[in-house]
Amino acid sequence: MLADPASADNPFFLLFPNWLLMPAVLLTTAATVIASQAVLSGAFALVQQAIQLGTIPRLEVRQTSEESAGQVYVPQINWLLAALVLALVFGFRSSDALANAYGIAVAGDMLVTTLLVTTVAYGLWRWPAVLVFPVAGLFFLLDLTFVSANVHKIPAGGWFPLLVGLVALTLMLVWRKGRRVAFERRDENAIGLATFIAGLDQPGAPERMKGTAVYLTKETDIVPAALALNVKHNGIVHKHVVLLKVTTEHVPRVDEKNRVKVTSLPSGFRLLWLVFGFAEKPDVPAALRLHPEALECDPDEASFFLGRETPVPSLRPHLSAWEQRLYAFMTRNAVAAPDYFLIPPPRVVELGTRVEM
Repeated sequence: MLADPASADNPFFLLFPNWLLMPAVLLTTAATVIASQAVLSGAFALVQQAIQLGTIPRLEVRQTSEESAGQVYVPQINWLLAALVLALVFGFRSSDALANAYGIAVAGDMLVTTLLVTTVAYGLWRWPAVLVFPVAGLFFLLDLTFVSANVHKIPAGGWFPLLVGLVALTLMLVWRKGRRVAFERRDENAIGLATFIAGLDQPGAPERMKGTAVYLTKETDIVPAALALNVKHNGIVHKHVVLLKVTTEHVPRVDEKNRVKVTSLPSGFRLLWLVFGFAEKPDVPAALRLHPEALECDPDEASFFLGRETPVPSLRPHLSAWEQRLYAFMTRNAVAAPDYFLIPPPRVVELGTRVEM
């Protein structure tokens, strides 16, 4: 390029002699395909972990490997990425125009990573401030320099990654807020679990029927909505009732010996915790088969009762109108709990209720 400034218009193809040009193009094409596969795998893994942590709605997650738990495929994300890539290609039309979006994306990612690592190191790992902040400050100044140097690219295409980040953050915040409000409204008139169990021995108590009923729940001190609805409409309680809470730890995987925790309660009730790592598929039936003592029966013979909440507008809304519509849209398109936890449909009983948002 120093000897021939005109080569700056097309430096890549002028790097090689004619006989080496086609192999170089094939090699770079293969490298691009490999890099795209890495991006896809990373996106699927991140989405799976975000679902486990409750920051986005449940989506269909398919396990693609019997040996590795982290090899997953998320169809909705795959098609979303395809649509975004096509939009980028037809919108920017050239790699030169796309470079503006790429520059601000990379610089912004570096800055956010520094901030997050600093927060985790100081707030979670409890590293001393004299060690964390001087090192973090050095990286922060360096990253801020890169971001400042790319600010002028925002009007020329750098707005796109900022828009994608804003949309993703909005979806996550609305989902978390909506779930919090939905659970609060659903549990406003919930009955205490201890009170409910004590009342099973009193006159007029619901009839006890044989079998084992498993109720998925998030709170272990109140009666699950599905159980309350079952008593209200059918007037029965199974002789063996398991309140199952599936939790996700902030670790990739959980040792099998720490998978299950059981607490026995009076009147045939028991609390059961199933613990998964954020990189694991929450296969509830498979986990119960490995720990048959948790249910004291064959998991394939138990009935799983789940509640389904349908959000409806409220006269005293906790969410704005646009938040309600967005949350309702995500709720309708989320994967149902039985499918997400891989519970066989013949063993599932769903009881629905309307929740004012």
